[in-house]
Amino acid sequence: MMNAIAQALQVYGDHLKSVDVLKKAVDLCRSALEVRTLEISPLLYATTRNNMGSALFLLAKHTSDPEYMRLASVAFRDALAAHRGTGSTGPLGRTIERNLARADPLLPRHESRTVAQPSWAEEQSPEPTLEDVEEAPPPAR
Repeated sequence: MMNAIAQALQVYGDHLKSVDVLKKAVDLCRSALEVRTLEISPLLYATTRNNMGSALFLLAKHTSDPEYMRLASVAFRDALAAHRGTGSTGPLGRTIERNLARADPLLPRHESRTVAQPSWAEEQSPEPTLEDVEEAPPPAR
């Protein structure tokens, strides 16, 4: 149930461009992974990790936070490793590979983004001179 709700919130959050809804989708995936462990059900684990990666990818898209893109890439890699570990072939594996192929090239771009520095940011503020102080009007009382 939690995984299905997380998937629905992921689509809804992307549609609304809502960071809060997407974070809730990630939280629900984490909850589902408490039950869908790699040891007990590797295919369900891979499905949920893939869904979590998708929600994290969308968070990176809507926030430009490189940490979300890094976490999305890790989630997709975990999902792919779990899926391959089962020896299963099928659409889930191809979906995870496609998602990873979309996330990995964006990771360096997100990590290398820098904050714009205005031209005045490195300038030192001028120290007031004695003339500036003498010419300044007296403070209002």
